[in-house]
Amino acid sequence: MAEIRAVGGFDKELELRMLHDGIRFSYLEEARVYDEKVAHADVFVKQRTRWLAAQGHYLRHHFWEGIKGLWCSGNLDYFDKALQLLLPPRSLLLGFLPAACLIAAFLPFGGSVWAWTTLLVVLAWTLVLAFPLASLTVSSAQTLKALPKALGLMVRALVKSPKGNRTFLHTPHHVATLNLSTEDAR
Repeated sequence: MAEIRAVGGFDKELELRMLHDGIRFSYLEEARVYDEKVAHADVFVKQRTRWLAAQGHYLRHHFWEGIKGLWCSGNLDYFDKALQLLLPPRSLLLGFLPAACLIAAFLPFGGSVWAWTTLLVVLAWTLVLAFPLASLTVSSAQTLKALPKALGLMVRALVKSPKGNRTFLHTPHHVATLNLSTEDAR
């Protein structure tokens, strides 16, 4: 950690360095991760701007190194992580793919409408499969209702992201209480 000089995305840098050095990670199924979700649109844009800027920064600095690591030393994990940096955030894909379907349907140069629709269906299906059914609540439906606004905010963050790695964009934290009783787990 002492060597990392990242403006944003220090966790991503740490992960990439560890994978570069051959340190492997394991999946712990019973692990629970609690993460604060931002409550205000401007804070959301600031946070996502920082994330997108960090993703672009680490893509530029690790993509070719990841290919070299795979080719020279067989470091598949590092290569895989570097390759993942090419993927846009899923929320942007959820907006881009329906737009691509519409463009393909009405414009001759938009590609195959069936190909874009297939990609959209595969993305939606993988998101459904990855979502634990036990966590479906009324707030999940409210979250889906807020998706168009969140998509617009993500596009705003994407536009601002080239400037996002110049200075640290602080995400303010709000005090919240957490009740971990067994009643709440149901």
